[in-house]
Amino acid sequence: MRHLDATMVQGLLPWPAAVEAARSTAEAVAAGAVHQADRIWHQPDGMPGQIGIMPSYLPDDGQDPAVFVTKVVGVFPTADPSVNGVLVVLDGATGAPLVTLDVSAVTARRTAAASALSVDLLAREDASSMAVIGAGAQGRAHLEAICAVRDVVEVRVWNRTQGRAEALVEHARAELGISRVAVAGTPAAAADGADIVSVCTNSPTALLGASDIADGAHVTAIGAFSPDTRELAADLIAAGRVFVDDRAAAAHEAGDILMAIEAGVVDDGVVVADLAELVTDTVTLGPAGGRPTVYKSVGTSAMDAVAVRHLLRAEAATRLAVYGTLAPGGTNEAVLRPFGGRWTAGTVRGRRLDDGWNGYPGLTLEGTEPVHVDLLEAPSIDWNLIDHFEGPGYVRRRVIVRTEKEEAVLANTYVLA
Repeated sequence: MRHLDATMVQGLLPWPAAVEAARSTAEAVAAGAVHQADRIWHQPDGMPGQIGIMPSYLPDDGQDPAVFVTKVVGVFPTADPSVNGVLVVLDGATGAPLVTLDVSAVTARRTAAASALSVDLLAREDASSMAVIGAGAQGRAHLEAICAVRDVVEVRVWNRTQGRAEALVEHARAELGISRVAVAGTPAAAADGADIVSVCTNSPTALLGASDIADGAHVTAIGAFSPDTRELAADLIAAGRVFVDDRAAAAHEAGDILMAIEAGVVDDGVVVADLAELVTDTVTLGPAGGRPTVYKSVGTSAMDAVAVRHLLRAEAATRLAVYGTLAPGGTNEAVLRPFGGRWTAGTVRGRRLDDGWNGYPGLTLEGTEPVHVDLLEAPSIDWNLIDHFEGPGYVRRRVIVRTEKEEAVLANTYVLA
């Protein structure tokens, strides 16, 4: 069974694509096209963290086959990273395991992308200054994702440990090209006057209140996911127009909102809309009146499932499986098939080959020992464009086949462009 590590997840799902995946998630939820069960949390006495199980199912949609996606995630606030685990994808028709994915990378990607979608939908078009509260994996992901939907020119970062805040500031300067960057001494100092405020911490108690947020600012808060923890004070929930990733999940787990309701400062109708309602225009927002907008996310298994489908689709477009026994020093009759998605003999990337092509002759193995690979071994294959072959629609590529024991190179391979 193959595994998509953090580097592969980040490469296959760049931020613009991740934001579109978040939009697709909201549309799928609105259409009833994704099935998500309530998550289960378990924390035995004495364990310094908790384990969550988040299952979801995406049926066959005519383009992608049905998959059952389950996240097993450990949240340990004192660990680094604080979120660990694995995402397992099963064939939705047979239950057979297909692939595992790095849970931290997928979680950071889909959570930050959903926050960026909220920015795109709710923040002012000219929003250009940002505060990042919490400089861990989620803080960095939120900065990168939001830069994909707004032209951010100023960033202030607060973190409990200054070294990590300084590292994120340097990343913003060196990698994102933001020159106006600074480490703030307090969460309030970071948020002061910012157009966008992203709160990404493990804090169980409120870090920001209404007086810390500028009129018309947009706040995203993703760190608290239980009824008795929060990052935002009750008066900020009361002062803002509140939006959530998913109404049903927020009603059980959004402590920022639930604790404000319990305190009596808002009622249970405080949520204006969730992402599904926003992207399908099923709610009328009305004028903002200068109030801040607050997006509260607890995360859903639907986010995981749709992000995984986008990742597998991207992988299928760029990575092929090889099967057969490859002999060194000569040509081999081998067949290439796409990973994931739909495929049958004689197809690649969903397109039929010309008549008479049953495989790809002329594969030369560089090495000294025969290599046997098949779909069950699911080797990882990297494609590097070498040059163009003289023929319409064909590209010549060099294929590296990696197995557990050795690496083999297939040269002079012609595939459909």
